[in-house]
Amino acid sequence: MSESCLSMKTLWSIIDPSEILCTKWTCRKILFWSFYAGVAAGAVLAELYWGWIDYFVKFVRAELLPLGVIIYLVEPFMIFLSLITVGAYPMPPKKPSQRPKMVDGKRKFVKVNATALRRKANKEVAVVIACHNSRDIIANTVKACLNHVKPKQIFIADNGNR
Repeated sequence: MSESCLSMKTLWSIIDPSEILCTKWTCRKILFWSFYAGVAAGAVLAELYWGWIDYFVKFVRAELLPLGVIIYLVEPFMIFLSLITVGAYPMPPKKPSQRPKMVDGKRKFVKVNATALRRKANKEVAVVIACHNSRDIIANTVKACLNHVKPKQIFIADNGNR
């Protein structure tokens, strides 16, 4: 008897509203959900007053082209709207050479040595360089590695040829 990977915990993680409700509400988030609520309310009111769903079903049965257009245009439009209102587009990266520090009791950005930061982050990394007749390029290779790791983390395996 094999176990199913679909559990109640998995199902709840799909419909869990805490992702939406328990995070910080920004103006963009409020506009995004207000728009969706407005579209849903508009669809319900239009159905109540004009019966647009029956009209739409009759129209689509007669012509399949409008259904294809709707299917292919609604999803990209909703994705575009989501990206604009929620702000999920990639933000430009911050410069790694500037970090906030306390200077004279105020937070200021000061320049730091980016090479030292990379070396500090790569404590568990070792670089092994295998060489064979590479006298001309080994110096540049080691210099490039020194930007990322400390000298004791670089190992050179050479076969003894010049």
